[in-house]
Amino acid sequence: MSDLRFEIRDRRCSLNASQGAILFLLGAAFLSGGSRRLRGDSDPACASASSLQESALQTPSPGQPSSQKPLPRKPSPPDGARRYDGRTLDEWQGLIKSLDFQSPAAARAVPGLLLLVQDRQLPWYTRRQAALTLGRIGKPAAEAAVPVLVSLLETPQTPDEASVPAWAAKALSLFGSFASPATPALVRLLNDNARSHLDRLSCVEALGRIGGAHQDAIPALIRLARMETAGSHDNEELREAAVDGLALIGTAAAPAVPTLIRLTQHGSGPLRKKAAVALGRIGPAAGIAAQSLVELVLFDELPEVRDAAAVSLAKIGTPGEAALRKLLTDEDPQVRRLSAAALGRVLRRNEPSVAALTAALEDADATVRIAAAEALWKLTRAADPLLVTILDVLTNENRQLRIRAYRLLITLGPAARPALSGLRRLIDDDRPHVRQVAKKALRELSALEDPGSELPQ
Repeated sequence: MSDLRFEIRDRRCSLNASQGAILFLLGAAFLSGGSRRLRGDSDPACASASSLQESALQTPSPGQPSSQKPLPRKPSPPDGARRYDGRTLDEWQGLIKSLDFQSPAAARAVPGLLLLVQDRQLPWYTRRQAALTLGRIGKPAAEAAVPVLVSLLETPQTPDEASVPAWAAKALSLFGSFASPATPALVRLLNDNARSHLDRLSCVEALGRIGGAHQDAIPALIRLARMETAGSHDNEELREAAVDGLALIGTAAAPAVPTLIRLTQHGSGPLRKKAAVALGRIGPAAGIAAQSLVELVLFDELPEVRDAAAVSLAKIGTPGEAALRKLLTDEDPQVRRLSAAALGRVLRRNEPSVAALTAALEDADATVRIAAAEALWKLTRAADPLLVTILDVLTNENRQLRIRAYRLLITLGPAARPALSGLRRLIDDDRPHVRQVAKKALRELSALEDPGSELPQ
């Protein structure tokens, strides 16, 4: 035994010794050194034995044969067998599909959902589903989830995780104002030209939903809306998304009004339309934009831009309403039609607008007359002044106008009873399209006069 210990101390023991011999030597060293360890003394033999054990478990160098087999590693459980806060992945997927986001169960699910989001071994779409679920849960999840999602925005991702910052930003957008602590990170990513277009676009949406909850969100969107795109499609898309974000914010985006007014003159039709919509969403704080919106109604070559501008005039308060009443007398019937329709959307009823629309019931153009009738019904809920106009438009050659008149008449409900006699006269009209629409209207309204009366066929 002493000879064997001597061999260990001199490190002349072969590393290719059999496993039994190694264990025998270790046991001997342990027994002989036990008393010394109890006294706190060091034992060179024991130290050498420990070194020998570590060497025996290492992989041999290339070209050096070894009879020692590597110890097997414990296999990781498959995804389906892993548990996250007590549930398997399959159980979580089922729970997410059936979860009521406003229920107490949703709040209890937050810790497990966070584990799913942070497990980088899971497929990205599974993590994304968990992250979006956290966003839909909202306030109960925000305190724990927002820092985790911010870390995903800023942590370098592998090629397989290229979409992670985009869906992390999307999840933050679902939190709305509760994600305000994420604003600095979102702004940094948005300003990083090296990041992917999808990542930056997702940040724009998140900032739009955070809005006035953080002082940096609106200025970041305004800067992006002012950006020169230099013909880049990606930059144009980012700019349009920024304007959409300002529209989403609404009244709190009032500092963006000067920028949006300039964009109403931009060469891009979609951008002009979005700027007009955003001004309307801001509301009375955008009153100074009335003249720019009027110019769009009068001169823009795109119908969708003109429509958006007219609607926004109705939403920006007194300056917009006054402009619409003036446009209601324009020589262009399309301008008059847009103005009449928009006045039906004003924030509050006012007598000058009612008077202007009443006068428009006598307009020479049928499209203006029916638009004025629709607007007056929205503002006044008074049917009698409208019935003559409605019955007149029911006889128009334009099928779409007849449909609008028919729908308005049905919408009046019991208030349309005085029109029944006029509808019966139209049943005998020489024109088939007039007889058809009159019969349909009578089928809907005749029961109001006599529930047992026989309907025309």
